[in-house]
Amino acid sequence: MAVPMWAAAHGRRVARDEWRGAVLTVLGLTGLLLTTSSTTSSAALDVRTTLLLAAATAAAIAALTAIPAASRASVAAGLGARHRGIRPR
Repeated sequence: MAVPMWAAAHGRRVARDEWRGAVLTVLGLTGLLLTTSSTTSSAALDVRTTLLLAAATAAAIAALTAIPAASRASVAAGLGARHRGIRPR
């Protein structure tokens, strides 16, 4: 939410999509906080769970970075990124 607030404070017109993105980010972070917080005493993860979490995170990052550049460009074009000054790779 910092970017739209900064832009508005400095007199730049903030697009509706920017506000929507900021609000969705705050809502998503709030949802994560609510689902991961607990009222019971917290305990550290054991080694097995930590390694499984690290492996799952690495797999997700690898999957997201393995998307071919042509596919990213077509997705960006489909979202209308060219009209907003964003050039797909």
